[in-house]
Amino acid sequence: MVTEGAKVLKTKIQEKGRAYGVHRTGVTLESMRIGKPKHSGDATSATVSFSGSRGDRKTATRNAEVAMINNCGKKGQKARPFVTDGTAAAEGEANQAAEKIYDDYLKSKNLI
Repeated sequence: MVTEGAKVLKTKIQEKGRAYGVHRTGVTLESMRIGKPKHSGDATSATVSFSGSRGDRKTATRNAEVAMINNCGKKGQKARPFVTDGTAAAEGEANQAAEKIYDDYLKSKNLI
């Protein structure tokens, strides 16, 4: 369930990134990864993050830094809040995807 919701989130963030023009080289948006689901008490979560870096070892810039600058902006560069907007856009759809997985599970066990 958590992984399906994370897939929806990743897709929405990438869509918003392309809409804002963050896709010039495509490296930042394609560096997004979904982490393994982790259990903590009663909750389960999975992270969606930017991984890797670009450039040589001495001057490498992490893709997460590039995404943060694109999302928040900096002096002389307007913010393009693709992560913020993508997260907001994915909320309902991610919940629906998780609910569908749960409903399918309950149906397979003849519980509903």
